[in-house]
Amino acid sequence: MYFIKDEEDLIGKEITFIDLNRFGEGITIATKDGGIIEFECDEDNYYVLRSSRTCCYIMNNKYLVNVLKRKEIITEQEIKVYEEEQKKERERTFEKYKKEQEENEYKKYLRLKEKYEGEVK
Repeated sequence: MYFIKDEEDLIGKEITFIDLNRFGEGITIATKDGGIIEFECDEDNYYVLRSSRTCCYIMNNKYLVNVLKRKEIITEQEIKVYEEEQKKERERTFEKYKKEQEENEYKKYLRLKEKYEGEVK
């Protein structure tokens, strides 16, 4: 699996799958050689999504994952790698949040200590 970054790169490729999302979220096109491109549309224009957003959109859509696996465009290994990366990102985000929360609590503690006990040393 790889992500096509520009609609011009579709020229000459054999398209094996197109998903026109019924809720208007996006249009997914997959090529025989494993390329995937995702478009979003508004009333007048369409936009090619960045590869990170395309990957996120696809991996969070069970229907697309199943179809692309059946067509051998994505593999179980690629899905596992994505899930592991997402887990690591959630852990990093949680650790960052936890650290910021501890810093804010300590600042609050110092403010209250100064207010009720006088000057902080």
